[in-house]
Amino acid sequence: MEPLLYLFKATAILSLFYLLYTLLLKHETFFKTNRHYLVLGILASFITPLLILKRTIYKPMPAMDFDLLASANYTTTVLEEAAPAFTFWELAFAIYLLGVLIMLGSFILKLSKVVFFLRNAKKTSAGGHQFIQINGLDAPFSFFNTIVIDARAHDLEELEMILLHEQAHAKQYHSLDVLLIQLTLILQWFNPLAWLYKSAIVENLEYLADAATASQVTNHKQYQLALVKVAAPKWAPALTNSFYQSFIKKRIVMLNKQSSSEFKKWKILLIVPVLGAFMWSFNVKEEVKYLTEETAISASSTPVMYISPSSNDADIAAIESYFNTEIDDVDLQITDVKRNSQAQLTGFAIATRFKGQADFKRTLELNKQDDLNNTFKYAISYDKQEIIIVDVNDGQHKTVIAKDGVKGYTLSPQVKNSLTTTGKQKMMNLPEIIEDAPQPAPQKKQKASAKPFKKIITPTTTEREIEAIAKALDAEYNVAMQFSRLKYNDVGEISRIKIEIQDRETGNKASASYNRDGNAIEPIAVYRSAEGTFGVVSGQNSIVQRSAMTAEALAERKEEMQARIEEMEARREEMQARFSDSTERRTEMKARMEERRVAMQERMEARKAEMKEREEAMRSKMRARMNFKEDSVFMIRRPINASEYSNVGTKANTSFNQGVGFLHKESKVLFFLNGEEINEHEFKMLKPEEIESIDILKGENAKALYQEKMEGKEAVMLITTKVE
Repeated sequence: MEPLLYLFKATAILSLFYLLYTLLLKHETFFKTNRHYLVLGILASFITPLLILKRTIYKPMPAMDFDLLASANYTTTVLEEAAPAFTFWELAFAIYLLGVLIMLGSFILKLSKVVFFLRNAKKTSAGGHQFIQINGLDAPFSFFNTIVIDARAHDLEELEMILLHEQAHAKQYHSLDVLLIQLTLILQWFNPLAWLYKSAIVENLEYLADAATASQVTNHKQYQLALVKVAAPKWAPALTNSFYQSFIKKRIVMLNKQSSSEFKKWKILLIVPVLGAFMWSFNVKEEVKYLTEETAISASSTPVMYISPSSNDADIAAIESYFNTEIDDVDLQITDVKRNSQAQLTGFAIATRFKGQADFKRTLELNKQDDLNNTFKYAISYDKQEIIIVDVNDGQHKTVIAKDGVKGYTLSPQVKNSLTTTGKQKMMNLPEIIEDAPQPAPQKKQKASAKPFKKIITPTTTEREIEAIAKALDAEYNVAMQFSRLKYNDVGEISRIKIEIQDRETGNKASASYNRDGNAIEPIAVYRSAEGTFGVVSGQNSIVQRSAMTAEALAERKEEMQARIEEMEARREEMQARFSDSTERRTEMKARMEERRVAMQERMEARKAEMKEREEAMRSKMRARMNFKEDSVFMIRRPINASEYSNVGTKANTSFNQGVGFLHKESKVLFFLNGEEINEHEFKMLKPEEIESIDILKGENAKALYQEKMEGKEAVMLITTKVE
């Protein structure tokens, strides 16, 4: 949708430039100004749709009905409407892209032909230009600094005028204008006014070249006759400036027209208010900011809350809730609440705990007389890491509670007036957050089981700001927040988003999905109450209250939760004990396995030593008893495989590679592996890399050593394997 919107704006701007040119400038003779105007129109059609003006609209925050007494795992879900598989706009955009591809291909083909033609033609340089002589050329033309002409087809006077005309095109770089409008046509091929815009540019370029030529020739009539003489249709390559254009009559009329007054150039300025009206109508981004406060104290931009004799416990709880949820730098408690016989507030104290401080400190105590005529009113706000308290009735004294202590100031009359005129207003609907909560008994304030919070996401909230909210929830409240399907409309407002939150401490989850089909969403609040209930709500899709739990029910639920916590703690201790026992067993088992490994290693070393001794004894015995003959004993000192064995000893006395002995093909072999007899199949199963050496005996030597086993055998093969 956004590319189509950009295309609509670009088309509209180009059309506005053309209509204004046709009505006011087309018939004037200031051709250079017209050229600049037409080029400016093309550039404006590309750039202006990208220029967005911002207009800030302030709106009050929509009322949100937070169900803080709903079930802890209550989830709000707004399902997205299924989008059509293929919309009309998608079809239109696909057709548009097809046209762009066709136009782009045609442009590339034409440009390639021109470049190929000019690159391969024989050129002559003169007067800062390049000339190409083509015999039989119908139409002289130019492309940037190159002029193509058939000089033999014209007489000297006519040739001079044609060259002056084409040189004017080259010197003024008219080819840039032609390429620029051609690129515009690729993007706006569907716009009929874009094609007319191209004709206007080409006409004006010819007017410019004609004016330059007429200023250099002495016989203007002869130049006009030359135009008429060559008025027959001629061929010239596309994307070039051809001398022979079809609007000869218009060119002659312009040559004879009296120069327009310079005063008339003011008409070109009419495009400014036209563009301004267009920008204001289509390129203004309205940025909505939601007001969360009614007024401010001095330079403070935070909400103002009021304490007066009529303030009830809910009002006091709302003030505490704001500082403990919305303000990250400080927590606030209102203690020592005193009331008279008419339940009017007569005294209270304020305790604060700034960021980095471990305990609450009593920072301010206010006492009024216990009578029925109390009229005090204090305004409380927060600004720049300071709590500001102003006596509204007095209007002159301001108390500032900072991390480093309490300070007092005197207010100006202007601040007094701003306070007194807004004294009845409330802070950002905070009472609505707790309006259905059970009212605690005076002076028996219950400790919150979970730190409450409320984070607002407006339509203009950026993706980076949403990520910052997620990080704050993770770091400060141990709540995981994920968002997906985030989409902004063409004016930068959120039109679609899905939010998922999870309380890591309780495992409770909540999610919500919003899709306004390109329109801005309502403000979204991610919140958690002091009782642990949390969710995701918006101004339009608020949570509906499911029950009205009494104070007894809440207390019962808290007791149940406490019992579950104690049970989980007991199970955790049990698991810890089991884990400790398991660790000891694993340590003991690891020690036994290490002992077994060491013993096995020792046995393997002893076995290797024993095999080594047996091998050496066997070799000594064999060499002591053998009567060696050069033609009967052969030594193999490299690994062999079973395939090589099949070649041992053929009738033809084939060699067994590098000193392998000869055995008769029909002879039968007796095999010994490390002194133990094996069969032929076991020998063939040996791997070459396992064999250290092979000794082959035959004849009397073999019988002398293995007489008892040589029956039916004619040779002995002694194999020794490598010792690891």
